[in-house]
Amino acid sequence: MKQYNKHQGPIWKINWAHPHFGNILASCSYDKSVYYIIKIIKVNKQKKVAIHKERQTQNQPKVWETVWKREYEGSINYLQFSPYECGFNLACGSSAGKVYIITLRQQDGQLQDFQFQAHEVGINCLCWEPYKPDENLTFDLVERQINNLTKLITGSVDKSLKIWSLHIQNGQLQQNLIYEIKGIHGDWIRDIAWSPDSSNQYDIIASCSEDSIVIISKLQWDQNNRQYVNIENRIIDFVKFDGPTWRLNWNFDGSMLSISTAIQNNNNQLVVIQ
Repeated sequence: MKQYNKHQGPIWKINWAHPHFGNILASCSYDKSVYYIIKIIKVNKQKKVAIHKERQTQNQPKVWETVWKREYEGSINYLQFSPYECGFNLACGSSAGKVYIITLRQQDGQLQDFQFQAHEVGINCLCWEPYKPDENLTFDLVERQINNLTKLITGSVDKSLKIWSLHIQNGQLQQNLIYEIKGIHGDWIRDIAWSPDSSNQYDIIASCSEDSIVIISKLQWDQNNRQYVNIENRIIDFVKFDGPTWRLNWNFDGSMLSISTAIQNNNNQLVVIQ
């Protein structure tokens, strides 16, 4: 076990990168900063990044080291790595309403960050669209994926959800608001989760809020026109939540959704629905 004291404020979120990129952990905090921590090995006092686990030998001591840090505007409330099929990308949401995208440049292997104003007020959560299966995709092809990003959804203090298309071209981030979901929640959005059961025809997204409500939205996707043409919102009303619904998580195949609450008297709930 190892403990690290890198942040100067509460840590809101941590997330692991896909092991294809090595043992990389990202964290974000109220202190406005984002850290990458990467597992490295020491060989004759020379440090080398252990990109693949199989390259390590039993006699090499392992340590952790911070390799990247950046400070942004406002508390960084949430972060998540993109599906590994899209390459090495990290999305962060801040209390200033901004989304920060940190990506690994293909040409020189350096990290580069972009930002855009997604909401007028704070972002509490965000989530990448799961990658749609491709039978021809291999690990080698992942290395050549050039900024092929999936969609991103953001949830805000303004009670709305926004779905974005993102693309990096000529060293610039291009973002486009595809759809905004408003009026389904009566308070701050606390978490969102994109179901792995989504397909090329529709997307399933769960959202939870301070209003003690969980909603599952089914959005029909028009592949030809690249837009949503129909949306169905279903409130999970067969379970009574006694406080703000706080966190959501789909299982691997999208058949079950776990929901947690945050109640002041510590009588918190954890509910799994199928």
